[in-house]
Amino acid sequence: MMFEECGIGERKGVGEEGEGFKIGMMRVEGGRKGIAGEGVGIGEGGVDAGVNYGKEGKELGKGMIEKEGIGFKLGDMGRGIEG
Repeated sequence: MMFEECGIGERKGVGEEGEGFKIGMMRVEGGRKGIAGEGVGIGEGGVDAGVNYGKEGKELGKGMIEKEGIGFKLGDMGRGIEG
């Protein structure tokens, strides 16, 4: 976005002249942290749902989570979120 020949009075500006980009980036940083937190929460919910499904689901008379391949995969996913 580009503005040409747009005057702003001295009292209407944010910060000192030339500091606008820095102020804008400080605002973006806070948003990035919030989005990262949401991503972690979604990942945790996915692992929890997988564990619950693995406990309930039966295959050949055993809970699916008891199979090494599934249990190990869910464990790796949980460690990936916490890491």
